[in-house]
Amino acid sequence: MAKGGARPGAGRPRKYPVAMTIPASPSAVQQLMPLDFLMAIFRDNRVNLDYRMRAAIAALPFCHPRLADNRFGKRDAALENAYAAGENSEWADELGADPRIAN
Repeated sequence: MAKGGARPGAGRPRKYPVAMTIPASPSAVQQLMPLDFLMAIFRDNRVNLDYRMRAAIAALPFCHPRLADNRFGKRDAALENAYAAGENSEWADELGADPRIAN
């Protein structure tokens, strides 16, 4: 009964180099932006529906922003209150202008 040594299939898997194909000339390949490429895939009826759905899901964040990205939270409200703290007081002139407003 063997107690040690190398075992078949043990260890870190080897990384095999990925074969890359280089086009003959840049004019041979249509130059598309990644978003345009994804949109061309999901608009093509000849492509498998699964690939079209994946392309649509991948392109979605670039076409339609999330509503949660425009939220106004507690930190934003506290910052607004801090800027507006001395607006209508006798110290307003000495506090200076609001730094958020470009002159």
